[in-house]
Amino acid sequence: MKNFFKLFGIVALAVVIGFSFASCKESGGEGGPDPALNGTWKTVVDENVSLTFFFNNGNYELSVNDVKDTKGTYTAKDGQFKVTKTHKWEDKWVEIASPKTDKGTYSISGNTLTLITIYDDESDTLTLTKQ
Repeated sequence: MKNFFKLFGIVALAVVIGFSFASCKESGGEGGPDPALNGTWKTVVDENVSLTFFFNNGNYELSVNDVKDTKGTYTAKDGQFKVTKTHKWEDKWVEIASPKTDKGTYSISGNTLTLITIYDDESDTLTLTKQ
């Protein structure tokens, strides 16, 4: 279960990083979302876990194995991102009482988004493909 939450944090961070990278290129470093990030990004973590991120102008939604999981907001600037998980799925969207913010870095090459999520004393890398 700890690995799942770690993976979730990494995925959220990856989303934020992706938006940060794109926004820095097109917004002059003001931290606005890059339209190139808008859409659906997927990865397969292992034979039992797939992740899907949907980004839309500063908002994101994460699904795990095609089931809604969390959603929230992100900011991005200078290749750095912050993502805040504001809701979790429990047969409907439920607001998180104490939203958690994750940080990281990202890069985009073609249809590939690489996110590095940093939390505590560890980091995780996630590679997603635009659908």
